[in-house]
Amino acid sequence: MVARRPASALDRVVRLLAARPRTTAYLRDRLLSSGCAPEEVTAALARAAELGYVNDRAFAAAEAARLSERFAPAVVASRLAAAGVPPEVAAEAVAAVGADGAELARELLAKRFGAEALDGAARGRAARFLAGRGFSAEIIEQVVG
Repeated sequence: MVARRPASALDRVVRLLAARPRTTAYLRDRLLSSGCAPEEVTAALARAAELGYVNDRAFAAAEAARLSERFAPAVVASRLAAAGVPPEVAAEAVAAVGADGAELARELLAKRFGAEALDGAARGRAARFLAGRGFSAEIIEQVVG
């Protein structure tokens, strides 16, 4: 039986990134929790960034574009922050998407409820739907009426 050498921090970064893009903060947490030395983690993340394997701005832009199709801008920013994206990078990504909250709410309602006029019960369902997607009361009032 051949003895396997322990995976280096960079090997672990590559393995984690093979599944899907990750943030630097996520990778740092995973490496440290797996027992890698802090110096090795710092060096591995620097090398991964140098090679273009990890890029928080690109991650934030892609996630913001994906999430903004379904959620209000505030929810998108919150989810980016939860993923470990620095707040200023998250704000830039949300701003770059340029989603108008009211317009997005109208699009989501059209997908969900069709082009039909909303009666009393449907208006309530529409308002709850938009609230669940993180839209403010002002936008819900403007869109649903």
